[in-house]
Amino acid sequence: MKKSKRLLGIAAAGLIGAGSLFSGVAVTGILQQADVFAATDVAINSTNFPDAAFRTYVADNFDSNKDGRLSNKECSAVNSLLLNEAEDNIRRKITNLKGIEFFTELSLFRIYDSEKLSNLDTGKNAKLSTLHVWNEHGNSNIKEINVGKNVTNLDLWWSNVDSLNISECTKLDNFLTGTLKNLTMRNNQEIVVLFNSKEDGKIQATIDDTKIVKLGDSVECSRGYGDFKLICKSPGTTTVTVTRGGKPFQKFDVTVKGDKTKAGWKNENGGWKYYKNGVAYKGWHKMGKAEGEKTEHWSYFGKDGKIYTGWRNMGKNEGEKTAHWSYFGDNGWLRTGWQSMGKGTKNPDGNAAKHVSYFGDNGWLRTGWQQMGKGTKNPDGNAAKHVSYFGDNGWLRTGWQQMGKGTKNPDGNTAKHWSYFGSNGWLRTGMVTLGKADGEKITHKSYFGNNGWLVTSKRFSVAGRTYTADGRGWIK
Repeated sequence: MKKSKRLLGIAAAGLIGAGSLFSGVAVTGILQQADVFAATDVAINSTNFPDAAFRTYVADNFDSNKDGRLSNKECSAVNSLLLNEAEDNIRRKITNLKGIEFFTELSLFRIYDSEKLSNLDTGKNAKLSTLHVWNEHGNSNIKEINVGKNVTNLDLWWSNVDSLNISECTKLDNFLTGTLKNLTMRNNQEIVVLFNSKEDGKIQATIDDTKIVKLGDSVECSRGYGDFKLICKSPGTTTVTVTRGGKPFQKFDVTVKGDKTKAGWKNENGGWKYYKNGVAYKGWHKMGKAEGEKTEHWSYFGKDGKIYTGWRNMGKNEGEKTAHWSYFGDNGWLRTGWQSMGKGTKNPDGNAAKHVSYFGDNGWLRTGWQQMGKGTKNPDGNAAKHVSYFGDNGWLRTGWQQMGKGTKNPDGNTAKHWSYFGSNGWLRTGMVTLGKADGEKITHKSYFGNNGWLVTSKRFSVAGRTYTADGRGWIK
């Protein structure tokens, strides 16, 4: 509660005796680097200060020589603008605060019971660090508050705020608010929110989904005040519900924006991430020149934003309907087509022996029987249609293979038999001459049926000629 006490001290300085909530204050002020104004004087006229009440206040308080102009020295001398101390007939008549941008040294702005104010833009007041918008009488003219990046102390005492944007606040330390409807933050931003509940009790905040990762512990209210820490992570919108003493007290939506300071590739926590508009890529992304890549390819980024590399079992958690294996190179590129795998590309079972695998255009590792053809060229470039077999680990089978249960033929038959696959992985059919290159000691002929089964111990006819195959499948 240290922050709470510090905030309460700030609030109490100007609010003794205040009683009711105000509705909807809008302060527009995304702080940017202040324009460098010329050394010429600023005329106190309707062009520079269009609001008559504010123009009168400026003339009475900052035009020290009463010449109707503000010199550069007079503008620079304004470090604080305390409209809460202005007389009622000035403060309550102000509708427009255009002209505040001329006070480039302004560090403190405070306004109180601004019944007609509809807009406040502090965008060019780069040194503004403390912004207090208070209201005792419940006006609802201003709906939106946008707070600049250099504000460290934000005090919206007894305020009903429709929309509050603190996403640019990189230094915000103290934040005191009344009632919120919509709060905009940036990811990884951390603030302590102090609520004025008007009654003693216990303040506790809960969330409706997981986009906001962490909230501070609930606290007992002292004199009706309660606070909690809000830490935002994943960009998106979620709802925070605040309860006091177990009963609903406040409910507001929090929109988390990306951190605009992050862009492009970042190596974070042992993995590479890619940021666009401050938001880390997640899921499938087609990468190209826009991401600094020379060649278009697909990559996958996990829930933590880290790019996938190596073997990955893709499934419902990755948005895929069917579980399958895919392989991503060390650069995160999804592999497709024929790939020569080996050391450094271990299979899921840990075996790193050199072998060939095939990945479809969608990056799925092919297993079992596959009819290959055009668009699925073999490593030797031949694209003629043929059948190949890939083991459960995705290895292309070559040479002699005993097939059987678990290795169904394309026709579904699982009886045990022998088949022969060429060095290119093609299933051999018909009359084939085999020799030492095929693991045979003696050159001979064997015959394989249309299903690739070796014919053994059988007399058969082909194209009008009769052959006899022995138990080894050798043709006599």
